[in-house]
Amino acid sequence: MENFQEIIGKALDGLDNDTHMYPNRDFPNKCIQCSTPLNKGINPQYKLKKKQYDLSHTYDGYTIVSERFKQFCLKNNFKGLVFSPLPNDKNFYVFRSNNIFEIDPIRRKVKFDRYCDKCKRFTSVAGGTPAFSKYSDKKLKNTIYRSDIEFGGIYELSPFLIISLEVFELIRKEKFKGIYFGKNSIIYL
Repeated sequence: MENFQEIIGKALDGLDNDTHMYPNRDFPNKCIQCSTPLNKGINPQYKLKKKQYDLSHTYDGYTIVSERFKQFCLKNNFKGLVFSPLPNDKNFYVFRSNNIFEIDPIRRKVKFDRYCDKCKRFTSVAGGTPAFSKYSDKKLKNTIYRSDIEFGGIYELSPFLIISLEVFELIRKEKFKGIYFGKNSIIYL
């Protein structure tokens, strides 16, 4: 790892909520060759088990947030965020960010494995954090970003969430349930 890098943000992570959006891996739209989901829509039968978390993740790569977390984002005027209501769980949402943060896979030594010729994706990607910005002048604004690379394997491929140091401090003060910051949850310039 490189020394003396400027820290510009943190990876925002949450606990697993012990569910799958699609428990039988029956995604409605997946690659016919590798089975990687091509469009991660919300399962109308999905039911959240652990409702005590303000931010959590399904095993198949969905981020679920509470009404409290949504209101925090709206109050702070974070732009580019999408909150899609869960049909069976009032006050909970599938969370997505349209703000893309490009990470440098070479400096991070991201491992790309099992390329699918049909959907033009790698079905296994490892090594997300700590992450490095792809651009030496990229500063984070006060919102929530997603990585441009999805990490995990086939059914679990998903981006990780990235926040500025200012947003990190705001989130820490709120004491949300389910959110944690690991020792490698660092974003470098």
